[in-house]
Amino acid sequence: MAKEAHTTLLLVEDEHNLLNLQVELFSKLGFTVLAAGSGDLAIRLYESNKQAIGLVITDLQMTPVTGEQIIAHIRRQDRELPIILVSGSFIDEDLHTRSKEHIYCLKKPFAVTKVMSMINELLNRH
Repeated sequence: MAKEAHTTLLLVEDEHNLLNLQVELFSKLGFTVLAAGSGDLAIRLYESNKQAIGLVITDLQMTPVTGEQIIAHIRRQDRELPIILVSGSFIDEDLHTRSKEHIYCLKKPFAVTKVMSMINELLNRH
């Protein structure tokens, strides 16, 4: 059985239509999905499920709690948890620097094959 079938994913996206689509997609791909429509909810879900979460995918640009703040909160407790940071814009320097922190950047819009390739690589490393 594929590793993702045993993985709980914390998915954070403040655009609710996009969040619903992604929940449906990742659920069909075998993930247990904890969905958060805000940074505040993401932090609460992380705190109550941190032992089960094997991967985080979070949007960068949200208010009032940003993707960066979610990552900082998680990193205070878990330096190794794989995180995919999603945004409409990144610069090349972000991609190199972030990979050293177990944070990987994915530019919107993304293809399912691209995100699944990234997830498989992260889960096989972890």
